[in-house]
Amino acid sequence: TLLENRQATGHHWVTLRLTAPTGNRLAIGAHVTVVAGETRQVREARSGGSFMSQGDLRVQFGLGTHSGPVNVEVRMPGGERWDWRGLPVDRLHTLALTPDARALPAGAPR
Repeated sequence: TLLENRQATGHHWVTLRLTAPTGNRLAIGAHVTVVAGETRQVREARSGGSFMSQGDLRVQFGLGTHSGPVNVEVRMPGGERWDWRGLPVDRLHTLALTPDARALPAGAPR
């Protein structure tokens, strides 16, 4: 049996999977900001759960009725920052936090 949720709410979302090639490979502790139109949301990439369980390592954002592209900023605890512009909504994006993947030095203007 395959169950598929097909309800049409008109609401949109974006989910981000953060990866790094070395060190903090799951980007735990990263602050992720999504700007959707005039709305700005911030989440922290976290790990953990309770006894014999694990929470989702992806960072998820509900966008309401905003259907246009979103801008994403990822800041690691050490200050390194990445920006992605114009990501489409209603999908999962895997963002590679590599030195050549749109990395900006700490304190650089947007």
